[in-house]
Amino acid sequence: MVKKKCSTLGYFIFVIQLGMMLSSGLTILLFYICDRFGLLKNNGLAVSLTVICGVSFELLLACFLSRTLVKNLLTISNAAQKVAKGDFSVRLNEEQKTQELQTVAQSFNKMANDLSRTELMRNDFIQNVSHEIKTPIAKIEGYANLLNNASLSEEKRKSYVETILLSSRRLASLTGDILLLSRLENCEENIPKEWFSLDEQLRESVLFWQKEWTEKHLTIEIDETEILYKGNKQLLYHVWQNVISNAVKFTREKGSITLSTQNSDGGVTVTIRDDGIGMDEETLRRIFEKFYQGDRSRAEKGNGLGLTLAKRIVDLHGGCISAKSKQNEGTIFTIFLPSCAE
Repeated sequence: MVKKKCSTLGYFIFVIQLGMMLSSGLTILLFYICDRFGLLKNNGLAVSLTVICGVSFELLLACFLSRTLVKNLLTISNAAQKVAKGDFSVRLNEEQKTQELQTVAQSFNKMANDLSRTELMRNDFIQNVSHEIKTPIAKIEGYANLLNNASLSEEKRKSYVETILLSSRRLASLTGDILLLSRLENCEENIPKEWFSLDEQLRESVLFWQKEWTEKHLTIEIDETEILYKGNKQLLYHVWQNVISNAVKFTREKGSITLSTQNSDGGVTVTIRDDGIGMDEETLRRIFEKFYQGDRSRAEKGNGLGLTLAKRIVDLHGGCISAKSKQNEGTIFTIFLPSCAE
């Protein structure tokens, strides 16, 4: 049986009113006794003492009842000041005698937990951004200094210039992804949408990586089903770019990648399958985290934001993205996009 907690405010008002009634009754009783024994006749002191006793009783009762409430308010105020100064470890005791104070304590602790988690994510994001930006900048600076060597051969000069260009492109890509992710994380659900050919966009995304999958002699199979979808064409292009680029990157030479689509009344399902190196359970669990890269040996080819962006874009369309994978057996990405209500 759950014991229902009383209302703090209602309890406080009730006790105050009851105290005032008792105080008034006591005052009347004192007047009656004094009058009965003739103490009020020409005796202002007795009247004054009677009134003072009644008022004093009321004040003492009010102070006693207010003490607990004020103490709890001071505790909450002190905790709030600590949080304002950046101490997100402070917590309030949720075992309160009244429902309102218990609710306040639970809400405060939830807020502190959320702020602590947000602060941790913010610090982690800053550290990752700093590291990802520092690496290409250091390369650009280092190879630029090497180019100042007058005795440098033409072959090495071209190699150093190519490295500088690649680092510059990586830095530009990282900056663009960070800005886009920041904009999308603060974006509402009402993103602009239009009708477009989803199957044609998928084919364009595959052709964008033609040089890469041709060099690896990959077999690409694309479902020819025509799909007309209403969504944000520009943002969804980022989804296919990121997922397909990962499939190409992690599929071994002479491997295969398959893209299939399925149209239904509820929406559209896009499946991208490869027979590449796959992922372990830890990588599969964290692939949508910012800057997470399971295969660090290939970190130079990405910045760890691609799948984070893809998930956010799919979320903004009200859909979902998931992955299944086993090491050395390949990976399957499934993206469901619900039909847009007219």
